[in-house]
Amino acid sequence: MVTPPPHEARLQTELAGGVSASRPAAITNGSLAAGLVRNFPRLRSPGKRRATLEKAAELDPANTAARVELAEMEFHAGRYEKSLQMAAEIEQIDAPLLRQRGVQWWVDRDTRPLLRALQGQMLCQWHLGRAAEAAEIGQRLLGLNPADHLGSRFYTPLFLLLAGENEEASAFFRHYVQNYPGDMPNAWLAFAWALTLCLEGDDQGARKKYREAILANIYIAPRLLGERPPREDIFHPSERDEPQSAVEFAGSFGGLWDREAAAMRVLRDAHEEMRPIIAEVVARRARLAELMDQRYDPDYRARWNRLLDEEEQFVKNVVEGA
Repeated sequence: MVTPPPHEARLQTELAGGVSASRPAAITNGSLAAGLVRNFPRLRSPGKRRATLEKAAELDPANTAARVELAEMEFHAGRYEKSLQMAAEIEQIDAPLLRQRGVQWWVDRDTRPLLRALQGQMLCQWHLGRAAEAAEIGQRLLGLNPADHLGSRFYTPLFLLLAGENEEASAFFRHYVQNYPGDMPNAWLAFAWALTLCLEGDDQGARKKYREAILANIYIAPRLLGERPPREDIFHPSERDEPQSAVEFAGSFGGLWDREAAAMRVLRDAHEEMRPIIAEVVARRARLAELMDQRYDPDYRARWNRLLDEEEQFVKNVVEGA
């Protein structure tokens, strides 16, 4: 008898029913659910996306990554109470993270479902007309994750103002100045800041902040003032600059300017001063829009970059010169 080589002997043992170290482990429901969640972004059909997430949550009820996507679907469908309930369940499942030390919020992907669930609760409370509750969750999120990957800082002062917490809004902006220097422009935040300054009696500071706010979205002030907005068929640097953002802002927060006659007066004066500048911005962005329609232009990239840089520098100069 010839002694078989080791790999053959191992194969004979496996075929005889012995234990194999290389035998694949049984697939668990948790791993199946995780695989479904990983595959979910590739699906285009809304029905298949929902069915995939529901199956993942059924296989592994603790899979909060699937649950938070389902909660977001409910939110976008306008079922805010249902979305709020689902987000609260996610918070309950992932609550142990809140008691751990040294958690790398958002950097550790396992923390993202909880952060998104808290953000979802904040937005649901807002849409359900509970501004105080929304503001409380927003402040909690900023304390938990100061880097604020989800942008809670842009909503929280507005919720505070809606809830009548004007002093809290003032405190928020003092904290904001210290903790978010050089932050990206945001019209919603800037309008809230200008209103807060006005309520503090600082009309001059409010007018300066309105310059920044108006240039961040040229459509918001006209909607608040009941005036015709500028033309819309121009280039918009981002979604935050678009007319739809102004519609949503005015619909949700426009009433804040109706509470104080002085607040509306300061806004009207600031907007009147900005009319020539707004006209210049519109003209520059109209040229950018026209350039986007060119079918062939060998110098397209150079011309585009030049016009865009000039437009951005113009806005920056106006804001810094305020």
